[in-house]
Amino acid sequence: RWPWPALVTHVSADGASWIANAVRGTCLIAILCADPFHIVRWATDALNTVRRKTWTEVRRQRRYWSSP
Repeated sequence: RWPWPALVTHVSADGASWIANAVRGTCLIAILCADPFHIVRWATDALNTVRRKTWTEVRRQRRYWSSP
């Protein structure tokens, strides 16, 4: 085996389970954390989902209240 996995203390990755499994299996003392790129992407996606749902509801209410 390679000696370097014993020296790895931190691993930054996305949330894929296969990465977590690989890190746990090879880098025994490593702390696994999410990288900033993916955290920002997940937050942006969540905000976009809420924005779309909110805008859809606003348009639906506008049609309801503006009908004769």
